[in-house]
Amino acid sequence: MNALFLAARALFLVFATINIKSMSWRLIGCSIVVALLAADMMVTCTGSRGIDLRPLEEYRHESDKVPAYQLPFIQRFFWLLKMIHSPRGIGWSFKAENSVIPVDPRHRTRASFIASRLRWLLSHYLLLDVATLYMRCNPALVPGASVTSQGYILQCLNVAAVFCQPYATLTCIHCASAVLAVGANLDEPQAWPQLFGHRKDAYTIRKFWGKMWHQILRHDLTLFGPHRPKRNSWDPVSAEHSSASNLYVVLQFGIWNDLSSISASKPVGVLVEDAVMEVGKRTGLKEGTWARMAGYAWVVGFTSFSLAFSLDGLSNAFRVARRPGEVVAVHTTLIEVMADRVFGVQLAPLISWWFAGV
Repeated sequence: MNALFLAARALFLVFATINIKSMSWRLIGCSIVVALLAADMMVTCTGSRGIDLRPLEEYRHESDKVPAYQLPFIQRFFWLLKMIHSPRGIGWSFKAENSVIPVDPRHRTRASFIASRLRWLLSHYLLLDVATLYMRCNPALVPGASVTSQGYILQCLNVAAVFCQPYATLTCIHCASAVLAVGANLDEPQAWPQLFGHRKDAYTIRKFWGKMWHQILRHDLTLFGPHRPKRNSWDPVSAEHSSASNLYVVLQFGIWNDLSSISASKPVGVLVEDAVMEVGKRTGLKEGTWARMAGYAWVVGFTSFSLAFSLDGLSNAFRVARRPGEVVAVHTTLIEVMADRVFGVQLAPLISWWFAGV
């Protein structure tokens, strides 16, 4: 571990401690940290965490004409900057092949691609509005309340609404970025596949988190694990290095997921479904429509219960952290404005009145 990496970590803590309010200064601070980490990679050729990782030698981009370590310094800098901002590895040798859906052939031209992503942006912005309005008007989703207090059906809807917020937000950001990048001729449409997988693949817990949900953290969480690519196929991995790597992956996974109950329950769910599928195979059962329907019901049931405990814990934490008399700003959603102007209906009071009778 060298001075550049330590400086990057120290500056990150300093910027976080200062709690900068200006978005511009936040971006400047993040850029400084990223630049130091990139410089650390180039100078040491060992990665940013003191692990035997050499990105300039190990990784390739599909547009590379020569190995990255043969490039001039400034080109190596931007090569690494592009790499660390490609978490799914689109176009890179560490691409998550099984979880990235290629761009539809009908949307391979710039005009058709931009039109399709604008449609996705609008539809998912409306989905975000619906989820936001639902959560704002639902008394079970205010700090200190429990998402399980309204019965199982509404518990599933509550969990789905909470899930829809990050899903729709990330999709909107991804679509807007794709439109800008492709519209400005910075990237080809093939470089911007959908952020999330097909919902039809989410009939097991493993496939839900491994194929349908976004894979932004896949590279970071597997980079130092037992499945990380070795520089040479014959390089041995010592037991000490393997144990340290596995511990690092477990700790990093827990930190990214705040050590919540859903993070701990994912492996349990995967083990249970693997055991059930193994029993089914031995008894001669084949995968078909009914088996997948049972799988979808299993995923919904397992997720609704496991995530409910996490949400209740977060709700209690927000209640404790909120200062007495603190007022949370309420933003009017687009669908509220449209309903009011077109139909003369105030959606928020109407939805709150319905929940009051539940």
